[in-house]
Amino acid sequence: MWGLNFNSFLPSTNDDSARGASNHSTNETAKDPNIVRITRLPKVEIQLEIMSGVKGKDKMDCIICQLVNEEIEVTKVYEDDSVVAVMDIQPFNTGHLFISPKKHVEFMSELDEELGAHMFKIAMKLVDALRKSELKCEGVNLFLADGEVAGQEVPHVHLHVIPRIRGDGFGLRFDESYFDLPEREELEQAASSIKVAIE
Repeated sequence: MWGLNFNSFLPSTNDDSARGASNHSTNETAKDPNIVRITRLPKVEIQLEIMSGVKGKDKMDCIICQLVNEEIEVTKVYEDDSVVAVMDIQPFNTGHLFISPKKHVEFMSELDEELGAHMFKIAMKLVDALRKSELKCEGVNLFLADGEVAGQEVPHVHLHVIPRIRGDGFGLRFDESYFDLPEREELEQAASSIKVAIE
């Protein structure tokens, strides 16, 4: 999966048919400080390895820039003057693609508003196309990793569009602490901090 360092999937069942199923034990990595374990439903655990340094910080080495410029083999689904959508070479499901600005931009905060909005506008079109296509698609996930700790491996903004099929094995579990709801005061304090930072 371009741009995301999903090292292994650890299904909670014995079904190895799900894409990415692994025999690794959770105990092997539970104490590894270089592993971030993120959890969401369904019961599949994904380990995101925090790399010592993001690859391709130089624009010349950026794999997505090379894809945009067709310097390496690529299958494009959509292209206009500002963005391109390409098929992911390691898809979670058939039809998995991602959208990226042609301009080399590392983080969402560096995108101008028009370009950011345009990316999501194209994502909407592609979601609709996936649902209308002959490909199996019972739902769609949009995923954008912004920063290394969030799982971004390639320093070039890109939005994944992932068609979902019931039982496909892809998902995240929340940690148990997720179900301990914060007090309203904590929410208000967090909101105030964010409001102050809005430009």
